[in-house]
Amino acid sequence: MRTGAKELCARALKAARSAGAGEAAALLSDRRDGHLRFADNGPTTSAEVQRSTLSLSAAIGLRHASGSTEDLSPSGVQRLAEDVVARARLAPEDPEYVPEAPPQTYPQVPSYDLGAASIDPRTRAALVKPVLDAAVQNDLVAAGLLRNDLVEEIRLSTTGSSGTRRATRVELSATLRRRDGSASGWAGSAGVHLSDVDPQKIAARAAQKATAWREPRELPPGAYTVVLEAGALGALFPSLRMSIDARSAEEGRSAFSAPGGKSRVGEALFSPVVTLVSDPQDPLVPGTPWSEGGLAARRVGYIQAGMLRELHRSRYWARKTGTAPTADGGTLRLVGGGLSLEELIGKVDRGLLVTRIWYVRMLDPQRIGVTGLTRDATFLIEGGRIAGAVKNFRFNQSIVDLLRDVVALGREEAALGGELSGGLALPPALVKDFHMSSVSEAV
Repeated sequence: MRTGAKELCARALKAARSAGAGEAAALLSDRRDGHLRFADNGPTTSAEVQRSTLSLSAAIGLRHASGSTEDLSPSGVQRLAEDVVARARLAPEDPEYVPEAPPQTYPQVPSYDLGAASIDPRTRAALVKPVLDAAVQNDLVAAGLLRNDLVEEIRLSTTGSSGTRRATRVELSATLRRRDGSASGWAGSAGVHLSDVDPQKIAARAAQKATAWREPRELPPGAYTVVLEAGALGALFPSLRMSIDARSAEEGRSAFSAPGGKSRVGEALFSPVVTLVSDPQDPLVPGTPWSEGGLAARRVGYIQAGMLRELHRSRYWARKTGTAPTADGGTLRLVGGGLSLEELIGKVDRGLLVTRIWYVRMLDPQRIGVTGLTRDATFLIEGGRIAGAVKNFRFNQSIVDLLRDVVALGREEAALGGELSGGLALPPALVKDFHMSSVSEAV
């Protein structure tokens, strides 16, 4: 954290109070984001962006506003405070506004790795090289992205809370295609640590899929037993994350609604192998130490052995319903069962291996019903072994039904596409009765 960071935030709070704010919170964020994109078996763009941002929120009664600046000079901080407070005065009263949380003690979050924080352009090139080499060796064409992000933050509020965090994240994803475009394979990995990304493994897996997906047969639409790789399952979970909400359930708008303005908390809705938690101190996907309104983040068990235990409750909805708010740090982890992908495949007499999913869209919020497409190599499983390539499918699937029909889970992996403020960890899953609605000619 930069020298004088706490003093800078304190100056912003003082300026906001002097301008007339009843309360305020300041967040100073120093970020460094690097990337290396590659396509057609060579690098295309490489960049590293460093940015320091001061964000400020302020309230006058039920009127509130927020803003940010990259001008961290004394005059820049003063202008930000005056602007935010002036806009708060003009804002209409917000009946759902909840004041900043009282003083909090924030947890220590294991979200920093020196190796990941030290990645430079040479390291990025070295991480990508095995993917490019594998593409050339297998007469394939590679494209993808390496990301490495670092953030250092401090948060102060006028109620007396003060917290800091450092977080790193590394992601490498690669798509390898045949030169004629007839097949495609994808692989990727992510994590806090530099060691979480294995370029050799990613390259080998993507190349294996692209070369194995030959002469795909067309299977009829229907309900199939499927093995979903972790990346495929991860594409479905944002829909679930949005649905685990107490307000929408108790207002009768979600899959977890019950009659009489109640929710289905306490019901066994899912397979006994399903446990879903959020923990800011999870070493695989650590979250933020603070949550909405400056609340200290804590571990939350949303689903335990198939039973819905808790729904996310905002501070406003908690106040309205006389309950405690949820502060989960922004992450979700579907606890795995420890099996390898090969062991999951070995449990299937006849079904499909779905390696990747994309273009997921919501169809039915009442069942968390989504539609999407398989892609980047889908395979038939017979007798516990891969029996050949099959054409891709469009699917229509309820996530509630999917979690009810989970048979077994593998080992968790950090999902790609996450942010420094949170993420997903998911295992591959063996699921029965996954609904393929039509055949897709896409690769």
